[in-house]
Order: sequence, then structure tokens, then C-alpha cells
Amino acid sequence: MFKEKIVLIPYEVESRDYKSRLLLSFFLAQAGFRVIFGRKAEVEYFTRCFSNSIYIGLQSTNTYLNFYKKVKLNNNKLILFDEEGLVTLSKKTYLKTKFSKKIATICDIFFCWGRESYKFLSLNRKDFKKKLVISGNLRFDILKKRFNFLNKKNSDLIKKKFRSYILVTCSFGNVNHYNTKYGKISFLQKNHYLNDSQSVKNYKYYLKYNKKKFLQNRILVKYLAEKFKDLNIIIRPHPSEKLGSYLNLKKKFSNVHVSKEFSIAEWLKWSKLNIHYYCTTSLEASAMGVENLAFKPDFNSKNFVNIPYLFSNKIDSLLDVEKFVKKILKKKNKIKRNKKIENHIYNFYAKYSYKIIINEIKKISKKINNKQDNYQSKINLFKKKLLNIKFVFKNFGNYTNYKASDLSYTKIKNDLMNFKGESKKKINVSKFQKNVFEIFVK
Repeated sequence: MFKEKIVLIPYEVESRDYKSRLLLSFFLAQAGFRVIFGRKAEVEYFTRCFSNSIYIGLQSTNTYLNFYKKVKLNNNKLILFDEEGLVTLSKKTYLKTKFSKKIATICDIFFCWGRESYKFLSLNRKDFKKKLVISGNLRFDILKKRFNFLNKKNSDLIKKKFRSYILVTCSFGNVNHYNTKYGKISFLQKNHYLNDSQSVKNYKYYLKYNKKKFLQNRILVKYLAEKFKDLNIIIRPHPSEKLGSYLNLKKKFSNVHVSKEFSIAEWLKWSKLNIHYYCTTSLEASAMGVENLAFKPDFNSKNFVNIPYLFSNKIDSLLDVEKFVKKILKKKNKIKRNKKIENHIYNFYAKYSYKIIINEIKKISKKINNKQDNYQSKINLFKKKLLNIKFVFKNFGNYTNYKASDLSYTKIKNDLMNFKGESKKKINVSKFQKNVFEIFVK
């Protein structure tokens, strides 16, 4: 039986979660924990053979309530994030869909993006205030100069290939989803994401808004492609979107490119501009000194929170967009970062999210008895044998592979080697099962 406390860390979207969660895994291993790291589908599958461990979830929606109950039944601690916490429907809908009382009851810690989200949840979830911790988000840790090595190789490849370019970050998953059923209200109701009439009403407004933005985006890309023929325009669909909807633009214009490769940080590094439609990339762009443009952001504040548009240049006409892009292309310096963002993202500047998270994990791990069984106990090893047999025939679906490709031992080993300048102890990696690995120090 292992002496180290075990922490399970899944990632869902390779281009969004992988590097930031690997960073957390590395430093947890350095702090003496044994980390089970891998694709979300596989980690979730094998979670049932773990007990007296710590599970770090990506979602806080009611759709995961039954799974989290099973996690807790094995005497595991449950820590939750909300990866999309800054892009949400109305605050009332957020409380019903993203951090319901049932979710608040079952989790042990809920990490908040910043002071504003902490204040909001403290006021509306008073009984669970002790579970709330301000941490920021790991995605903003990897934007800091200290961790430039995580993005440098790919961002340099992008620069070499495209030279001068602007980025169009799309967020139309509910109207252009890889699997159309995920955008349907009936599906969201069945999976307990939308549980009341007001939430359904707000979501219908969101669908209508996104359909309009989706069409406006196509018009804008066509216009810019024709006006700036020497400028590359990179369309980066949301990880949940199907690429096919954008390929006709790529065929029609030689300077339009469509890609879901690489992380947003790697694309933003050399981008002249980030065009977005209600997306957290606007805040990541601000953190990297890149200007944001929001085209026709005519939304109803009763249905949306305004955070993604707070630090963007809001422009309503194609001609004014053209003028703005010309102005941007002449600029040589990055923009100054707006300090007000720190109210929404705690680790926007000097602070590190991973340090806060590890500190809280250390605290909660003291409540776990090392003498109790972990996954090396007889019963859990037996469960694992059964799961391994079923795993051979398990199919997680094309959408899982679309969001994250298979993770090899070579890849994770090489990626962890990038942290060698941060290492105090030698990191070891061993395969747990396909797409799942143990990270630890001896």
C-alpha cells in the first residue's frame, strides 16, 4: 500500500486542460503526492477502484451529481473547479446549473476564479462558505513568463508558418456542436443541466444569440479576408465545435485557416488581435497583452454576465472593424494589462493558482487516514481487475477522441521533462492503463 496520498486529476480537452493540469500534477508529485493523471473518460471509469483519495473534478454541473456521489461513497474527497465559470448565463441560472445546493453539499472544496465570484457565491451559498477558496485558474498560471517553456515550441512553429495573423476564437458549441444532441434543450433537461423554466428561457435566449453571432462571424471573416489579403486569419473553433462548418471559408480564401491544434496560449503569443464572441479567451488575451475585438456584442445583461466583454473593443460595423484592424497592424507594442481583471481572475498577475490549490490539498489530505485502504487494497485491486477486463470492450465514443487524442507514455514523459528546471526531486511515470498514468517521486 502506498504511503503517499493519491490525487486523481483528469483533463477533458487537450488544447485547454492538458498542460495546466499537468503542471498541477508535477508540483503535487514534488510535494509528495501520487497523482493519477489522464483523459477524463478513462480516469472517471477507474475512479471506482480508488478509496481514501482526492478527486479533482472539472465540472460543477448537476449532470455530474450521480458520478460525484459514487466518488464520495468510497470515502474520497471531492475538489471542484468550474472551467467555464466566467462565461455563463445569468447569475440566477448559474446558481441552478453550475453550483447548485446539491453540488455544494457533496463537494469538499470549490475553487473560485476570483474575488467577485467568491463574493457572489458567499452571498448565495452562505451555508457552504467554508468550502469556497479563491484560487484563480490554472490556465492563467501557464501564461506567466516562468512557464514560457510550456508553449514556446508550438508558438514558434505557429509564428514560422503564419508570420502575421489575427485570431478568431469561436464559441458556438451549442449551435455548431460536434454531436448535435448536446446543444438540444431536451438533452440538457434529461441530463439535469436545465432544471427549471427560467433556466430554459435563458438558454433559449443564449441559443438565439449564438446563432446570430455564428452567422455574423462568417460575414466578418469574409470581409476581413477580402480586405486584408496579406494577413492570415486563423479560425479556432471551440473544442466542442465541428470543423466542417468553417472549411468552405478556408477553401474560398487562401489567407483563412481553420485549426483546433495547439492551446489558446500558443496561438495568442504572436497574434496581432483576438476576435471573440463571449469567450474566456478575451481574458487570456488581455493577460498576454493582445487586443480584443468583440463584433456586435448586442446581448441582454439580464441573460448574460458581462465579464468576457469587459476588456474588449466593442465594434458594430464592418467598416469600423477594418479601421481598427489597420490601426492594430501598425502597433508594435503589446497593450498594458488592466488590473481590474484581477478581481475576476485571482492569479492574473503575480499569484500562482497551483500553489493555492496544493496548499488546500495538503490541508484536506490530513483528514484522510493513511492506514485506511487506497487502490492497492485487496478489494480495490479486485475491482481494478474486473474494470480492466471490461475496459478491453469499452468504447468512450468519437467525441472523447475529438476533444483529446490518446496519451502515450512517451508524450507525458517528455512533457514532464520540460519541468526539469523546476524539479527538486526526480519525477517518475508509470502506466496505469491506456491514457492514464501515475506520476510520483521516489
